[in-house]
Amino acid sequence: SSSQCQACPILTVSWDGSDARVDCLCIPGYTGPDGGDCVACAPGEYKTGNGSAACTACPAGTYSGAEGATDVSTCVTCPDNTDSLSRSDTITDCICNVGY
Repeated sequence: SSSQCQACPILTVSWDGSDARVDCLCIPGYTGPDGGDCVACAPGEYKTGNGSAACTACPAGTYSGAEGATDVSTCVTCPDNTDSLSRSDTITDCICNVGY
C-alpha cells in the first residue's frame, strides 16, 4: 500500500520526509501542540522559532501591540522616564518613573 502526503494544518510547517501529523510545527509568532491547532502570540509576546514552545514576553520597559509577533524587535522601548512590566501590550502600560 502506498501513502499519500497530507497537508499540515494551517500555520504549521514540516520537514521533507515527515510521516506523522505531529511533525507539523507551529510557525514563528504562533504556538500550540505539535500537529495541533496554532494560536497567535498575544500582544506583548513574540516567538522566533517553529514548534510548540510558549511565546516569550516582551521585556520590562517595552511594549508591543502586535499579535503573532516573531521577534523581540517588535517590543518597543517605553518613552524616556517611564517603565513597564514585562508582557506589556500598549504604550499606556509605560508608567512615569518616581519623580516624573
